Amino acid sequence: MRRWMGRHRAALSGAWVMIAAAGCCLCHTDMAPPSGVIAGPPPPALPSPWKAGAAVVEIAVPSGAALAGYGGPPRRDLTLFTLPLNAAALTGNCLDPTPADPAVLFNPSTGKKDAVNARALVLANDSRKIAIVKLDTIGMSRRLRDDLVTAASSLGIAASDLVVLATHTHSGPGGVSKQILWEVAATDCYAEAVYKPILQAATSALTQANAGLQPAQLGIGSSTVLNASENRDGRPMVIDRTLGLIKITTTTAAPIAALFNFAVHGTGYDATNMQLSSDCMGAMENAVETGIPGVVAIFTNGAEGDIAPASGQTVAQVGQTVGSAVVALWSAISTATSGALSSAFKDVAMPAPSLNPAGCMPLPGTSTTLCSLTGFPPTLPVDPDWLSTTLPFQAVSIDSTVLVAIPGEAITEVGGDIKQYGGTKGFAHTYILGLANDHGGYFTNLAQYQAGSYEGQSTLYGPTTGSVVVQSASDVINLVP
Repeated sequence: MRRWMGRHRAALSGAWVMIAAAGCCLCHTDMAPPSGVIAGPPPPALPSPWKAGAAVVEIAVPSGAALAGYGGPPRRDLTLFTLPLNAAALTGNCLDPTPADPAVLFNPSTGKKDAVNARALVLANDSRKIAIVKLDTIGMSRRLRDDLVTAASSLGIAASDLVVLATHTHSGPGGVSKQILWEVAATDCYAEAVYKPILQAATSALTQANAGLQPAQLGIGSSTVLNASENRDGRPMVIDRTLGLIKITTTTAAPIAALFNFAVHGTGYDATNMQLSSDCMGAMENAVETGIPGVVAIFTNGAEGDIAPASGQTVAQVGQTVGSAVVALWSAISTATSGALSSAFKDVAMPAPSLNPAGCMPLPGTSTTLCSLTGFPPTLPVDPDWLSTTLPFQAVSIDSTVLVAIPGEAITEVGGDIKQYGGTKGFAHTYILGLANDHGGYFTNLAQYQAGSYEGQSTLYGPTTGSVVVQSASDVINLVP
């Protein structure tokens, strides 16, 4: 999540020191066991008729909820009074002296710029029913996905066929995770008063989408969008500007859903914003729904780890640029009334969690780096109870397209490796669904990890994280046709 250190690196250095110190004191020697593997049954050899339904439900965020995404002031409430609360949170004890509002470590939000929503698509053929639920939140928790599985199963949707993902808006509701790392670093203490409305909205959107299932047509295409995004690490040529679109209509060509995929951080509004917002991703959806009357627009994020909105562009301008590209691409895509559908889901035990505070920085007064002495940057262990030690990976194939759901924020190169592998398996389109089903932080490659970039410092499973993510994504791609 951008700017845990980023813009507020100095303000947060003390918080990271507290995290590291508490992590070293609290580290456990036993890793949590993996929860196993869920894989879908073999897909049908022949396509069958499509059915689809979509819905959008606003999330009723309570007044005064914290906003998630920026870990430093002015979002974080840092005073002599609140410093002990931050210290207590590091030990797993979130103490709330003002229970009337949900904010504890962060300042309360002050209103709403625009709606934050749950959006759902249910897609089915004769053999399978897939659901994609998207929330205007900073990230996804496995707990929320597992809670939503109950509703999905009652609708005939298997756990392995449910994708739940976040847009990564940095002005969405906080207080939604019980994991200590995310509570302290970017989301504030868990608040049941915030979590329940999010789950309720997700459940309602899923239920309504399923109730709206009807015979459908589907088509998929890609284009390139310029002037909406940029690499934020000073590497301007390292960027994926691909826009992917799944066009779904009724058999009479009336719009049902526009599921689109684009990589960008939800940081159009900076840390001074104290009002709820779906950020530039919501602006994209609004532009699509204006340009395609009657459609439910559903944004999905790609490998956005090192990608920001274009400099000098407002939230509305970025939204209009991408939204207009979706509308243009919609008109160019032809549709078919039947197709093949498959999915696969795999839980992966990740390497031991750790912090990478410096990368391969040179030793003072020398050109010798820490890595030249140790092979890898020195790291600090993190208590495995602070975050997920097992992460879910998922693939959904729709004809010759594969959607690869990964539980965090991949940088461009890691996303590119996954896309390249999808191409080697014969898929015409491979789209990354980032921030899906759980959150494991940033997924960077070895070079950026060693460089000590912001994303490298925020990669939490060591120097092999990127290769583990690419391999796990490849494994689930192998399980679908």
